[in-house]
Amino acid sequence: MQKPPDPLTLLTKNNRYGREPGYFKMLLRNRGDTVGEWRRWSGMVRGCAVLFESDAPLESSIRAHKTRLYRKRQQRRLGRLRAVALTAWAAMLGFAVGGLSAYVHNPATGGGRPAMELARNLDRIAPASGQVAVRVDEEPASLKVAAAPAPRVLAASGTGPAIAIVIDDIGVHGRYDRRAVALKGPVSLSFLPYGEDLPTLTRQGRAGGNEILLHMPMEPISRAFDPGPNALLANLGQAELRRRIAWNMGRLDYFDGVNNHMGSLSTMRANVMAPLMATLARRGMFFLDSRTTSHSLGRQMAARYGVAYATRDIFLDNRRSSRKIAAQLAALEKLARRHGSAIAIGHPYAVTLRALEGWIPEVRRRGFALVPVSALMPGDSRLVTASDSAAAASGQAAAATLLR
Repeated sequence: MQKPPDPLTLLTKNNRYGREPGYFKMLLRNRGDTVGEWRRWSGMVRGCAVLFESDAPLESSIRAHKTRLYRKRQQRRLGRLRAVALTAWAAMLGFAVGGLSAYVHNPATGGGRPAMELARNLDRIAPASGQVAVRVDEEPASLKVAAAPAPRVLAASGTGPAIAIVIDDIGVHGRYDRRAVALKGPVSLSFLPYGEDLPTLTRQGRAGGNEILLHMPMEPISRAFDPGPNALLANLGQAELRRRIAWNMGRLDYFDGVNNHMGSLSTMRANVMAPLMATLARRGMFFLDSRTTSHSLGRQMAARYGVAYATRDIFLDNRRSSRKIAAQLAALEKLARRHGSAIAIGHPYAVTLRALEGWIPEVRRRGFALVPVSALMPGDSRLVTASDSAAAASGQAAAATLLR
């Protein structure tokens, strides 16, 4: 057997197959000029020693070996690409599932609404918003007319433990809005300021003996949710906050009080809550805290400004199923029996409205009293005490100072 040639010899003199040393130098340059790279090639040449006996062309053996190396590199590269693609796909899937879960279960969203619908409403009301010229230290005349409505006692249904039902997000659900307004309550109807057909819906709601609330859009913690145009954002200055408060309140002809739409971030910020509470105190309106965060400053700020205040106890339809809503209504009754009263918030979803339409007559027969939410506020004018009067006077003074 012929002794295999030394790889260095192949680089210094002609070999038996007529290849010049430059051929091997070219191969070496293609693979790198380090000693380690050359050793890899020398191993390949030694591996082909048996071919010297059969006079097989060295070039073909090198080409076959290069092909095998190329295929291995391609396999490793494809493996890395597959791993990266799988990781990215898993991250996107997790983000989508997490976002959908938060969208469905986050009480601040009420289930949300399509972005296209929001854009359409924003485009529709944009001309009006451009025409609203509000000085931050002066309220529009139209708002002053409805600023402090005379107390209106809504008839309670029943004489037992009191339950207040609030329907949020009215104005963006089309026919379900009309169905919500037609509920035989009394119930409290909360309207988004950028909703559709607000004058007609609020008029029908009042005619049916229901209470009207403004659903004030406020900033949530999660940027995945859009509270809508002219929302009260945490990073706004006082002047812009007061302008937006005036704009939102100007969208309804009449309302009894305000509750927050989303707002898990804004309700934690005193710089946002202060101008809102000051405005409510000046107009004699109440604030219902939807309690989209356990760290809300609603109670403290309402007490500081003497604003009638209450907080939501139960969300009815975080999960939109008849069974879950029925369980929440049962929990609401249990809570009302234990504490004498309870407040629930729902939304104009088909499953929620169907449940309420069947539940309202039954709950009356069980001895519960359906009342507007304002009837459950200690600071309400119908339930005023000496301490409430003192707090209200202090709040009116603070409001006048802030809005001056």
